[in-house]
Amino acid sequence: MTRQVIWSLQAADPLDMEAVAELARRIVGGGSCCVRLDDDGRGRPVMRLFPHRPGILDVGPNLPDGHVALPVAEAAQLPKMAFWEDFPIIGPEGDVVGFVAVLDDQPLTLPQGAPSALRLLARAFSASVRVAIHADLGQLIPPATEEAVVCSHFEAFARLRIGEAVHDIGRCDATDRMAFRPMGTAQDWLPLMHSFEEGWPEIAAEIIARTRNAMRDYIRMHMIRHREVTMPDGEREYDLYGLLWRVRGTGEAAEVWQEGTDWVEFDTSPVVDSADPRDLAAQALIAAIPDLDEKIGSDVQGWARRLAQGAQISPILNAA
Repeated sequence: MTRQVIWSLQAADPLDMEAVAELARRIVGGGSCCVRLDDDGRGRPVMRLFPHRPGILDVGPNLPDGHVALPVAEAAQLPKMAFWEDFPIIGPEGDVVGFVAVLDDQPLTLPQGAPSALRLLARAFSASVRVAIHADLGQLIPPATEEAVVCSHFEAFARLRIGEAVHDIGRCDATDRMAFRPMGTAQDWLPLMHSFEEGWPEIAAEIIARTRNAMRDYIRMHMIRHREVTMPDGEREYDLYGLLWRVRGTGEAAEVWQEGTDWVEFDTSPVVDSADPRDLAAQALIAAIPDLDEKIGSDVQGWARRLAQGAQISPILNAA
């Protein structure tokens, strides 16, 4: 990605958002792109997604601090993304007037040099926005080419079993989007990012990521307790592919130790209701290594996908 290519954005349409989105995606190496302004020139936030996603009107829980959310239903919002990298759009007064974000429902690793390239892209696009604002354009982001359609009703058509968990799967007639909720409940539907065409394993993997602590489940399943090691009463030692740690205490209060560190108290609230010491041990490792996702995140994702391969799907009328 060259400086000349990025700055050429200003040579044509001052708000060529599709070009900005494509450049941002190429810099990151994948994902989708969101362009959002806090004011479209008519006093309201406005967002565009590339590629377009019918029924999605705002970024929901991904919204960076300092930006006002649109008052839209949860079904019209993006769910929490596994990857989100945004950079600000700076207005004429030096204030933040919006942002551009690259996002994905799967974890991505930024290529070397990507952060500096994104900052350069941010400068170029901010300059284009300033040109548009000074030109007093009536609307900075043009409306979507199709009328926005929001899902208001999902009809259950299938059930998906993942281990002991069973979920109803629904479809919206207006947008053809899919959603899920616990089997047989009246809870709100949670829209899915993946579609029927992408296959049930992808859908199951997304549900696993959004309903379970996949990191903790992975640690519980793959860690080894060193029972042969002589330990003081109440202390336990564990190993996960070379990651060694010790735990003492209960779900009410516990401490974790790693080589080269002192015993440190950690937050046990996520597992306080569990009587299984493996949950406490897994939570201890998560607390002890802040960048654990960088170390084993890809392994966790691969494990979740393998787990999803074993998901069972049945029509709703025949589901047990």
